[in-house]
Amino acid sequence: MKDQLNRLKRFLGTWHLCIASAMLLVVATAHRLTLDSSGYTSSPLIHVQMSMIILIALAVCIYPFIGIFLCFKRQWKQLGLLTLNTVVGVAAWIAAMLINSATLLYST
Repeated sequence: MKDQLNRLKRFLGTWHLCIASAMLLVVATAHRLTLDSSGYTSSPLIHVQMSMIILIALAVCIYPFIGIFLCFKRQWKQLGLLTLNTVVGVAAWIAAMLINSATLLYST
């Protein structure tokens, strides 16, 4: 059981940006589908999106420093996973912002 928890922690620690970005993409799509409804501007999904956008932006800002650290330690496999995670996460983040740009314009 402890070994499974350690593997789960390692997996989530490695791929948290992709997972969070995918969740943001799902939330943004769900919120966009309610665009013509009366509850669009008071939806709780707006708060979820804004929180996730900020958290993902902070993670993206931290990743270059982690990448430099991994270069100095010569952990190339970890650096490759970090790069892949960053590319996929940022792509999903941008897609979510494009899908639900109406919320971003409304919120700002």
